[in-house]
Amino acid sequence: MKLSFESNLTKLDLDQWFARVEEISEVHGNYTPLGTSHAAAFLDAGPKLLVTFENADRIRNSNSEAEPIGFAFSRTDGWSHLGIYSKDASWFRDPAIYRYFDRLTDDGFFDDFETVLFHGEGGGGYASAAYSVAAPGCTVFAIRPQATLDPRIAGWDGRYTGQRRHSFTDRYGFAPKMI
Repeated sequence: MKLSFESNLTKLDLDQWFARVEEISEVHGNYTPLGTSHAAAFLDAGPKLLVTFENADRIRNSNSEAEPIGFAFSRTDGWSHLGIYSKDASWFRDPAIYRYFDRLTDDGFFDDFETVLFHGEGGGGYASAAYSVAAPGCTVFAIRPQATLDPRIAGWDGRYTGQRRHSFTDRYGFAPKMI
């Protein structure tokens, strides 16, 4: 079933944007804060599920409607959407996200869908591959993903030094082994 809603996400500051995404998600599914820097928003629209990992600032500055990629799929194609949103540059390495995906797995959340597609770009591409293990048989569409930022494996890569402070050796850590 296609969802009917107006997002009105343009010209909002970051906190207002998250508050509006929460309002929409609570009407059409649910919203879960994940630690201090992330949130999960679910829109329940049908038997196909798009799971995205996105940076809120990038959405707000790159999309003319300032809305997550999955909102359009829920309105026009009847896809359910689970968006994992970060407040800043992120590789989605947060124990709150691990617990959230563990809970989804334990509850059999992904079993309720005929098709599951994980998607992300850059750090979100990494996350889409890493967390795809929670939905066996899903498809992953990762754009410019990294396998890890663990300096023991990718020490030659001088990019993303701020993100290297996160552990890439614990749960959901090495993306190629998770996919």
